[in-house]
Amino acid sequence: MNELVIVDTSAWICAFSRRGCKEIKNKLITYLDKNRVAITGIIVLELLQGTKSEKEYQSLLRKFEGLHYLPTEEFYWLKASRLAFSLYRKGIKIPSTDILIATIAIENDWAVLHKDAHFEVISQHSQLRLV
Repeated sequence: MNELVIVDTSAWICAFSRRGCKEIKNKLITYLDKNRVAITGIIVLELLQGTKSEKEYQSLLRKFEGLHYLPTEEFYWLKASRLAFSLYRKGIKIPSTDILIATIAIENDWAVLHKDAHFEVISQHSQLRLV
């Protein structure tokens, strides 16, 4: 299997947008075609909570069924807390959701497809690779 790419909530929202984000849409299509898209529970939570109806909720949930799902084991939570701690000591405050997603990517040596400045900051202070 080729290396997976974790697609962050920000990239999904951008890709679903009618207004643009052509570059992210194109990258996402390429990764989907190559069966390289990974998703985590926290990303599913963030996306599904923003749906407007039960029909939209179920439709979006079905779209995630064919993706690589990465369970969030205790190991990742502990590593994420260490990363958050180190960033916080440098005066950098990042939402816990982004820290967790970045940690899962770092620990698996996968990149993150995103449209969120927090990941840019994390990558400057860790081994996080970005798309």
